Amino acid sequence: MLFRLYNLIENDMTTTAGTFSYFKRNNQIHEFEELFFKLKIENIDNDSARLLFLDVNDNQISIPDGIVCMDKTNNDDKKKPLLNTESFLIFWINDYIIYYNNEKIFQMNKQKQISLKNYRKKTLMNEIIKDNNIQEDLI
Repeated sequence: MLFRLYNLIENDMTTTAGTFSYFKRNNQIHEFEELFFKLKIENIDNDSARLLFLDVNDNQISIPDGIVCMDKTNNDDKKKPLLNTESFLIFWINDYIIYYNNEKIFQMNKQKQISLKNYRKKTLMNEIIKDNNIQEDLI
């Protein structure tokens, strides 16, 4: 019982916050311990999203004083808010770190992944058919 409780606590204390897909129409809200705001990631299209901030009741607020969005892919460039908005525009090809009063509170790292399809994949079923001289049209 104590071991299970330890595992629950240990897993809860990791910094992993999940993944975000630019391809899916999804929004994510991330809360922070002892901070008065939340961070929302909102899909725009397959290449971009925007970061905006919410109060404790999930209403959009101005970018809090002390927030800095750094583009780690482009030599620590400090991102400026999207023109005439209270949000940051982000792209899937870059890595970002969000700081609040010089403390790192959130990080987004791109992941290179590709989908694989093997149209001539060797399967157990194909081996059984071959080894037993079974005609495919009989299956």
